Amino acid sequence: MRIGIIGIGSLTLELAIRSARAGYKITLHNPRGSSLVGEVTAKMGSNAALGSLEKAAAADIILLFLAKDDLECVLKKLPEMSGKIILHTSSLIFDPHSLLSGITHTMTYKITASLLPRGPYCKALQSDRFKS
Repeated sequence: MRIGIIGIGSLTLELAIRSARAGYKITLHNPRGSSLVGEVTAKMGSNAALGSLEKAAAADIILLFLAKDDLECVLKKLPEMSGKIILHTSSLIFDPHSLLSGITHTMTYKITASLLPRGPYCKALQSDRFKS
């Protein structure tokens, strides 16, 4: 089974390390640049690698860890996600003032579900049902 991780944080790195050790093939993609995690990824061994958004999205299971500021832009770049399992973790907020504008009045898991209506979707550690 292949796991694609889109967005880097302590949670996703720990999941990548454990999954790679367990024998899963991991592709990590950080929309804000991968230079900071290259060394960590190399230490995970041959089961983990940095890759493009498309390569991470080609996995069987997709784990999203995106800043709310990046969420809509990154999700719109994803290919067709039918048949994939998508896990969404709570997002980081880089600009607290963004909480007061436009799209930010909607919770990130609802934004994600609306932009990925065909994929089985779960907000990590809290499942929700969405109608498409």
